[in-house]
Amino acid sequence: YAFRLLDIADAASIALDATVSGSLDALETNAYRFTGAAGDQIEIQKLVGDGAGSAYLRVIDPAGRQLLAPTYFGGTATLTLPMGGTYTVLIEPRYYTTEAHDYSFRVTTTGNTPPADLSTGTTLTIAATVSGSLASAGATDLYTFTTTGAQRLYFDSLTYDLAKTWTLVGPRGV
Repeated sequence: YAFRLLDIADAASIALDATVSGSLDALETNAYRFTGAAGDQIEIQKLVGDGAGSAYLRVIDPAGRQLLAPTYFGGTATLTLPMGGTYTVLIEPRYYTTEAHDYSFRVTTTGNTPPADLSTGTTLTIAATVSGSLASAGATDLYTFTTTGAQRLYFDSLTYDLAKTWTLVGPRGV
């Protein structure tokens, strides 16, 4: 067997809106870094390459979590950045690839929808039932809570309404 341990901090820094070109050797991952703001909507567009069949695209957020799971590297991937910081783009070959794969891509910011100000929500009491209604379609109600240390909580939705979504946002983003 064989493997490498890569230091993400050593990944090549890329500028937004610039074309990045590279060659992917068989079974080796290429790593790139870019800086984004919370709420940035970005597109990662493959410009040159042999289609989606030979490589995967993956994105890791500043906290080390996978923001975009391995996706065939073809066309355009669109995502919203949950927090500000340095993001890592990984270009990875398919396991059966035996030849080099030339590619180019571009990371572009297409807009920004800033996340909600977490200091403005209504304070929750753990285990208390909360009831309410939204003022209009697309409206948001924001609630906050604080724990005194590590604690496992369960969100128990008492509503069955497919038109509503719930999102948990913390200091490290969504």
